[in-house]
Amino acid sequence: MVHSQIYSITQLRDIASVFSRNQVQAWQKGDFSGLHAKIVRYFPEWLNRSDKSYFDYLRTAYSIIRDAYPNEYIYKNDFLTAWIIQELGKAESKVYSEFRVGKAVADLVLFNGTSKAFEIKTELDSDNRLTHQLASYQKAFNEIYLIVPASRSDVYENLDSRVGIITYNNGSDKKFSVLRKSQDNRQVDSDIIMETLHTHEYKQIIKQYFGALPQMNSFTQFECCKTKMKTIPAEHLNQLFIKALKNRKQHNAFSKRYYPELNQISLSMNLSKLDRKALISGLLRPITPQEKLKVL
Repeated sequence: MVHSQIYSITQLRDIASVFSRNQVQAWQKGDFSGLHAKIVRYFPEWLNRSDKSYFDYLRTAYSIIRDAYPNEYIYKNDFLTAWIIQELGKAESKVYSEFRVGKAVADLVLFNGTSKAFEIKTELDSDNRLTHQLASYQKAFNEIYLIVPASRSDVYENLDSRVGIITYNNGSDKKFSVLRKSQDNRQVDSDIIMETLHTHEYKQIIKQYFGALPQMNSFTQFECCKTKMKTIPAEHLNQLFIKALKNRKQHNAFSKRYYPELNQISLSMNLSKLDRKALISGLLRPITPQEKLKVL
């Protein structure tokens, strides 16, 4: 179905708005009024059917925006489902969404035997801040990839040749392909690693490498550890950084087969398997006549 012939841009944005943190937090509290309002607006005939659930709206909304308005949520979720899930479980891999590196925020990062950063650029995005973002990522990650629409790959090929490029076909197959591999980099910057780690993580790295922490207090610990970290060889620091992030509490509860539309939600909200199961259970229950009356 060519959804763009049915919905306006304003409507597509409205349909896509359910894939947000505020909406998910409401669902976790049993509040599906946001979803219900969308059903009233776009699929009112569903309200007289006993076979429709709130998840049916989510799945339909996902299909609509995937075809006609592929935004960042779609790119992230499709890439997570098609690509990154198969990397999880290898050497206790961990993946994070919206990962802060200095003053930049990487869309997705993956830690297994190496560290990889993925920056997504949709057809709706500009590349105004991209040079700064890539410079920050190169100080912390072994590999960096841009994920871009195949139709715009030529715009990004002229950027730093060290950066890999993965293209995304917006056609019917929705396929990701490696256009250019990332060059491997192990020269991580200790200052940006310090800013990226939590306090207990950088203290653990210092203790693990040197055998003990330096003399310090709560006011001086950052600068003291920062000074010590500068003396750790880059290759060692790189491995210690990867180990620290693989040990961070991150659930990574995803599925390639079951309710894959919710994978990015599960990642960004750091849902456990039980949290994800409870969320899906609520979304799958049939829409009741009483809920219909609340909206009307």
